[in-house]
Amino acid sequence: MKIRTKVLVLVFSLVLITGAVAIIVSHTISRSIVEVQIGRHLKTAAQSRAHHIETLLDEYGHAVEMLAAGNPYGTE
Repeated sequence: MKIRTKVLVLVFSLVLITGAVAIIVSHTISRSIVEVQIGRHLKTAAQSRAHHIETLLDEYGHAVEMLAAGNPYGTE
């Protein structure tokens, strides 16, 4: 093999290996970031849903108190 061919193969191999390593590292970092963001979103969604349910139960409780007091329209 000529020197020129050897150098070309060496450079090509080096670029290929460097590119593969860069792709693997960036994929790992991106996956980690996405997992963290998904976890945060799920936590926020669960908190929002819990707050909504709590508000709804408070409204139902208030309506039951009004009905129990004999005042179905909520005016005292």
